[in-house]
Amino acid sequence: MRKKVLLVHPIHQAGIDLLNKEVDLVWAKAANPEQLKKEVADVHGIILRLSPLTADIINAAPKLEVIGRAGVGYDNVDIQAAAVRGIPIVYSPGSNAVSVAEHTIGFLITLAKQFITAHEALKYQNSFQNRDAIKTMELAGKTVGIIGFGDIGRKVAVMCQAGLGMKVLAYVRKKKSYLEGSGGIQFVNDINEVLTKADFVSLHVPATQETYHMISAEQLQKMKPTAFLINTARGSIVDEKALFKALDEKWIAGAAIDVFEQEPPMKDNPLYSLGNIVVTPHMAGLTDESMAVMALMVAKGVLNVLRGEQPKYIAK
Repeated sequence: MRKKVLLVHPIHQAGIDLLNKEVDLVWAKAANPEQLKKEVADVHGIILRLSPLTADIINAAPKLEVIGRAGVGYDNVDIQAAAVRGIPIVYSPGSNAVSVAEHTIGFLITLAKQFITAHEALKYQNSFQNRDAIKTMELAGKTVGIIGFGDIGRKVAVMCQAGLGMKVLAYVRKKKSYLEGSGGIQFVNDINEVLTKADFVSLHVPATQETYHMISAEQLQKMKPTAFLINTARGSIVDEKALFKALDEKWIAGAAIDVFEQEPPMKDNPLYSLGNIVVTPHMAGLTDESMAVMALMVAKGVLNVLRGEQPKYIAK
């Protein structure tokens, strides 16, 4: 008898095709906790992306053998509840690293060249002469400060250094041996050194209790008034109220964010009213290529567990 796997959110067809070879896939009618509790009673696996997988949902699934998170983290899963039941969590680390790094570089160039301001001035105001008033800069020789030097942070560093001729200053709490060969990159273990020296500060840390509001008013005030903040990591890392104040009062020159403290953000989010911020809807990792890799990785992990095998990527 084939086992049953509940798909809470859509994943790339590549992952669906792989799963269909060995399990019966069922689709959740809705991703809210009350509905999911009704749908998990007879499933052996659950695969989800963004919505919370609470202890109540996990405990409502007596046959559950594996949880799959199609993404690079698993902070939306109640890890303790899964551990109590002995249910492994498989996920897709590194699957979107290239896509998010490229999005970060896109933000970097957009901020430096003021593409949004120029686009709006020309398209909506027919103001060709505004080109003289729009302040832009070259990126070559500027310093990018990278906070978090995992898969994505390292790719951003290489793109900035080799592709754009930028200086790279990276904050790492403890220098690992694999960083020794990162030629030309300056590593520091004091985050304030990055904040005070960088022309662009780019965030690449996971969402944890330790990183919650890692960038608040105190940190934003340490940045140069000409500096920019980029966040393609998680919304909880930045205190949005403090960021609004920093942008509104020109503590910093601008920001670009792909992630928000509340997602989806409210349509009247105060950040939207500002002219010195660029926003995208948590889409940095959603390229077709990364979604295919992500889906295949989590599908393989789920199938590994259901076969009684050890998956390659499992939450610790």
